[in-house]
Amino acid sequence: MAKKKKNELDNYGLEPDDEFYERMPIIQTSDEGTRDIKTCTNALMILWKVRMGNEDTIDISEDCNHSMLNFESTYSGGESEENNLTEDDEFDLDHIIEVDEESMILTFYSYVAKPIPDELISNIGLETLNINSKLKFGNFELHSTNSNGVESIYLRYRTSACLKGVKVGKVEVIENLISNTQLNLAIAFESWSKDADFKNWLLT
Repeated sequence: MAKKKKNELDNYGLEPDDEFYERMPIIQTSDEGTRDIKTCTNALMILWKVRMGNEDTIDISEDCNHSMLNFESTYSGGESEENNLTEDDEFDLDHIIEVDEESMILTFYSYVAKPIPDELISNIGLETLNINSKLKFGNFELHSTNSNGVESIYLRYRTSACLKGVKVGKVEVIENLISNTQLNLAIAFESWSKDADFKNWLLT
């Protein structure tokens, strides 16, 4: 068997100094068939399954170039000096991490898990612009959906990271993406909860 040249790329397009270079192929098996787990999805899976101890709930596209992780969490206050939200104040968040293997970009979305009431949309829109100007990364958005002709608007946070050129530390990049998102969510929710109507919407 001919040896690979020193700078030859592996089957995933990785260079010899990459931490995942020439790793053993990993296959995901489900009712929909088998899927090859590529580099960025592999890094996400290491964080989600190995480090965090969760079950494999990552959906991989048929061409294996896109994947998605959906999960839920409960936000509780009490971590800010402002203390507008206490430890007893809890509400649900929905999260999505989308992976594009070709661009090696991961996009992380966090949603308040219920639509914004019509009477709050204008005020939340203005507060979103204000809080975004204070963030060093990521941004809050009003995201519109349409189901059976019924439009709903949700408050979501979006941020992304590119793993292209990251030779070592891909898993840590994703871990930091999640940690930084949690920080920005806390900053925003604490600030917005000064408004009694916003706080009431979050908690009911």
